[in-house]
Amino acid sequence: MAKLGGLVQKEQPVVQDTGNGPASPKSTLDPHHSNNISSGVGKKRHRVQKECSHDVSESRKLRSLQTGFKIQDRMCLTLRPTREEFSQPFSKYVGDVFRENPDCPCFKVVAPVGWKPRQEDYDFSMVNIGAPIKQHVFGRSGAYMCILEEQRSMNGSTYAGMASNASRAPPEKKHGDAMMERSFWSSITMNPPVYGADTPMSLFDEELPWGWNLRDLRCMFSEYDVPEIAGVTSPMTYFGMWKAFFAWHKEDLDLYSINYLHMGEPKVWYCVPPSESDKFDAMARQLFPEGASACSEFVRHKNMMISPSLLRSHNINYVQALQQPGEFIVLNASSYHAGYNLGFNCAEAVNFALPEWIDIGKNCSQCECGALADGVSLDMSIFIPGLYDSSSGSEELSEQTADCGQDTSDSDSEFEVQNETENRSEMKTPSMEQKVRKRGRPLGSRNKAKQSRRRSAHSSIKSYRPNDVQRLPREAVHITWGPVVDAKPIALVMKTDSNEKTFTLVHRLYRPASRPDSAWFGVLEKGTDNLYWPKGETVLIQFGVANLPKTVNVRTEWVCPENRRRGAWKLLSKESRILM
Repeated sequence: MAKLGGLVQKEQPVVQDTGNGPASPKSTLDPHHSNNISSGVGKKRHRVQKECSHDVSESRKLRSLQTGFKIQDRMCLTLRPTREEFSQPFSKYVGDVFRENPDCPCFKVVAPVGWKPRQEDYDFSMVNIGAPIKQHVFGRSGAYMCILEEQRSMNGSTYAGMASNASRAPPEKKHGDAMMERSFWSSITMNPPVYGADTPMSLFDEELPWGWNLRDLRCMFSEYDVPEIAGVTSPMTYFGMWKAFFAWHKEDLDLYSINYLHMGEPKVWYCVPPSESDKFDAMARQLFPEGASACSEFVRHKNMMISPSLLRSHNINYVQALQQPGEFIVLNASSYHAGYNLGFNCAEAVNFALPEWIDIGKNCSQCECGALADGVSLDMSIFIPGLYDSSSGSEELSEQTADCGQDTSDSDSEFEVQNETENRSEMKTPSMEQKVRKRGRPLGSRNKAKQSRRRSAHSSIKSYRPNDVQRLPREAVHITWGPVVDAKPIALVMKTDSNEKTFTLVHRLYRPASRPDSAWFGVLEKGTDNLYWPKGETVLIQFGVANLPKTVNVRTEWVCPENRRRGAWKLLSKESRILM
């Protein structure tokens, strides 16, 4: 098993390019020197402290020179904090760097000698990779589209064996090509790799004696009532092999991000400064016009790769990094990035927020075409109270429903079993024509005649529009759900494994499903006080010819008990009648 001891490997000289263009001049990265940092007066290399040094004043002197680093040098900024600096609050250290370098797309941090993320060896046999992804790539001349095919789950040890197979071994490194760019880009469409991405867990110990811990960065999220969102507020692990890549994208909600490489072969990064985002978007629209016409935020689908030679030909600045085991890559908010792995490795990443992100998050554009069924959304009024308050009192549904004891049910009936066909049709949106796959990956179009038959079966049922989306009290909707269709919950009746009827309260979500006869629901959890409140679970329910599952309209009431800080839903309908 690999075991980290806080040691840092020395980087080799790097050739700046690849792909489909001429190689750039060679740039050597010395682990004891900064990367062509300019003082603002002249071009000058500055000696920086060694990892074991505790000369804080010298480190601060280096920090003052970072504002002039030249993006034209391509290599990302590398910092080697002292133990004292690495022990200070994460947000302060990282925030200081980005405030002094607001357009720096990313920087690398080499942890001080003696720090390590865990005491025990890695045991990947205990790690379950729920949905490894085979990455099929099509295209030419530096512009590629990807089809991501889910594989069966496997444990980390099985993945390691597959990644180490001779058929997936990387070619021999050529002198001066530590990043193996030419080998990667010239063979990107061959022998599809498998990427073990998005496993919601952390390999960091729960408590560390000192230094950064991705389990708890204590960023701005911890200062607000933000629910846990895997990969955003809690880490995910990533298992890579030679050529396994992460396509061009920004982070969810344009957040900051940090990635730590636990062990294995290096990871290569390309990052574009936030100021270059518009130029990048224009290039992407030009290269992929069909994707752009289908969705204004199609880059968020994470299914395109663009070579660095195309970035240069479109005059887009970028930096690149070679991340070794034991090193962090810290990404700026709203920075496009992509990269690939040089062999079997294991990394861990999580998002974080700084105060400077609030305006970015508030203005962040989201994919609305339906391709990202599990996309992340966040109620920004958590950070900006009153952000969504309406100027019209008659339209302030959130204030109306927030009143304690309000009955949200229909007055003419206690409950009503909904027709499954009606339920399915009401979940249909204009974007339903674009089929989506589990985990938000685009699928090919289905047989047109088959679609036409299905549409005709539901042609008499109305569909809802975006302005039908309901506004509820903030605590009545989980932050990961997104928009909700109805102003009140309904009951979802299903059968258990023992063939017994059971139900739970749910909210229908304004989220297109992969089939006309299915719908997304946000689940409400029943507490010991028999009240229901939202949990972070969403389910995709397919309705068939059988009687179950089915939805039932029920009478509910929004209440604010004295012994609870938050309101909850009270079920007024009799459970026995719901299960009839």
